[in-house]
Amino acid sequence: MYSTSTAEVPAEIIVTDRFGHRVGDDPSTGTTFDEIPGASSFGDGPINELDTSVVAIPAAKEIHLADVSGGPYQVTVIGTGSGGYELEVVSRDASQQYNTVVVESTTYAGKIEHYIVTNDPNNSGSLSIRLLDK
Repeated sequence: MYSTSTAEVPAEIIVTDRFGHRVGDDPSTGTTFDEIPGASSFGDGPINELDTSVVAIPAAKEIHLADVSGGPYQVTVIGTGSGGYELEVVSRDASQQYNTVVVESTTYAGKIEHYIVTNDPNNSGSLSIRLLDK
């Protein structure tokens, strides 16, 4: 099991496998990709405090991959507005232990950042994220 999500998102995310198959939404083209077998993509809008416009729970985008044996994966974050985001990657290894890596960054409309996510499901603690653009 493998899950990628962004929180507090003024952004969309796309995950690409080593074969070029993608899952996620490209805001620049309006295209939704569903090319990775067993993967799913969805988003939740922000939830405001009762009777206010104050955001209590920020919007989130999530992508779930059922099988990560075909990694590494590229995660692309495409800004749709200005603000901070949190990219969280969660992986379950062969011993059913969860590993989590979190990256925090800022974005603006049109900004694109590419991350490489590597993970060995047979090696607990091997999950890593690396920014490609710097």
